[in-house]
Amino acid sequence: VGFRLAGTDRYVDPHAVPLPVERPAPGRAVELVRIGPDPVGAIEYDPTLVADRDLVRTAGRVLATAVDRQRLVVSLTESRDALRRSRARIVQEGEQARRQVARDLHDGLQTRLVVLAIHVQALAGRVPAAHLPDVQRLRTELDAAIAELRGLVHSVMPSLLIERGLRAAVQEIVDGMPMATEL
Repeated sequence: VGFRLAGTDRYVDPHAVPLPVERPAPGRAVELVRIGPDPVGAIEYDPTLVADRDLVRTAGRVLATAVDRQRLVVSLTESRDALRRSRARIVQEGEQARRQVARDLHDGLQTRLVVLAIHVQALAGRVPAAHLPDVQRLRTELDAAIAELRGLVHSVMPSLLIERGLRAAVQEIVDGMPMATEL
C-alpha cells in the first residue's frame, strides 16, 4: 500500500520510501485508491495472484478512509522530518557564520591591535620624556581595546561552547541568572 503525498503526485510506502505507481516493477500492477475523484493511495499487487482488478479496486474502496488517514500521518511525518532537516541546516549555517565572525575578529582585528601595541611599546623607548605619557596613554587605550575585543569574541563564540558544547554553555548562563532558573 502506498500513500499519495498531499499536494503532489508522489506516492510513498509507510516508511516514506517512494513508490513508483506510474511504472510498477515487472510482474506488479497498481490500483489507485480514491476518495471521490481524488487518489489518496495506491495498492501494488501481483496480477498473477489476483487476476480480477475489480476485486483490488473494491478492496481499495473499503480501505480508502484508513489509507487516507495513514496518508496524512505519512505526509505529516515527512513534513516534520523536512522541518527538522531545515532547522538543523539553519543552526549549522548560523554556527559556521558565528565561528567565522569570531575567527575574523580574533585573527584579523585583534592581531592588528596587538601588533600596534608592540610597536607603541617599542616607540616608548625612543620618544622624548615629554611625550612618554602620551605614548603610555596610547598603549593603555590599545590594551583596553584588545581586552574589549577579546570580550566581544568571547560573547560571539564562548570558549565553553566550543570546548564543552551547547548544554554546558547554556547551563553557565542559567547558573548566573539572578532568579531561580531550571534548565
